[in-house]
Amino acid sequence: MTVAAGAYAAYRWSSGQSGNPVLLTGEGDYFVTVTDAFGCAGSDSLFVAEICPTAVYVPNAFSPNDDGVNDDFAVAAFDAEYLRLRIYDRWGNRLYEETSTAPAWDGRSSGKPAAAGTYVWTLEVRGVRADGTAFAETRSGELVLIR
Repeated sequence: MTVAAGAYAAYRWSSGQSGNPVLLTGEGDYFVTVTDAFGCAGSDSLFVAEICPTAVYVPNAFSPNDDGVNDDFAVAAFDAEYLRLRIYDRWGNRLYEETSTAPAWDGRSSGKPAAAGTYVWTLEVRGVRADGTAFAETRSGELVLIR
């Protein structure tokens, strides 16, 4: 987990780190002492209960026919810090882009239903791995829109 302690001149963490922000990689109590530009110091603490790794699931097909089942191409993400989904047609035209914690394409392009067929998606993801290290990556794949 990445933790920041505000804007100060110096930092001393119980983990031995001296920067800001810092990466805390295990469960437990952490303490920080900060010092401002005038030499005034203050301390605070936090408890990290568990580091949950980012998990992202992307479907490979959907059917936007308003039957209430798989009507959106929806990304399911757990403990992601950032997601940006883009959908392209077979000619490389971007049909959809959304940055949110739960992006979902309704199968429309310029307000009209997109044709059945295969589309390409890219997903920018920022999160944390099981060992506590931060990551940023772009994933991609194909999806099938079924009408």
